[in-house]
Amino acid sequence: MVEVEQRSTDGFIEAVCLEDGRRFAADLFVDCSGFGALLLGRAMGVAYRDWRQWLPCDRAVAISTAKIDDPAPFTRATAERAGWRWRIPLQHRTGNGHVYRSAFSDDATASTMLVGSLDAPPLADSRILRFTAGRREQLWSGNCVANRPVRRFCRAA
Repeated sequence: MVEVEQRSTDGFIEAVCLEDGRRFAADLFVDCSGFGALLLGRAMGVAYRDWRQWLPCDRAVAISTAKIDDPAPFTRATAERAGWRWRIPLQHRTGNGHVYRSAFSDDATASTMLVGSLDAPPLADSRILRFTAGRREQLWSGNCVANRPVRRFCRAA
């Protein structure tokens, strides 16, 4: 997505334009732009509310693994010393991650812990994500609805 067209009369989103020149107009937009909230946050200007005082975790390491036979039909969350782990079975792979507070664990330790808990071969290298726990002030603005209301993540540099 390279541009968001907004109506001058009310600020509603009119269309989104992609890098390849395609333009998509609609009456309602769901912001699926991920952690950056390109529509709700950037285009619509909805502020972000910081929740670090209640949710102090600020990092995550994530890795995808191959699909396993007969996966559990639910997301598993497991408490850890410096945070918690997730395992999300999908149709084509399994998402795995470890959320933690950088004051209590470094990235290398968190990655080692996560890789040691995998039940299938990794499909790629792990990724470290830095984030501020919180939410958007509004989950709906104009003709745009949030897809990720709880957290905002930013990739580590």
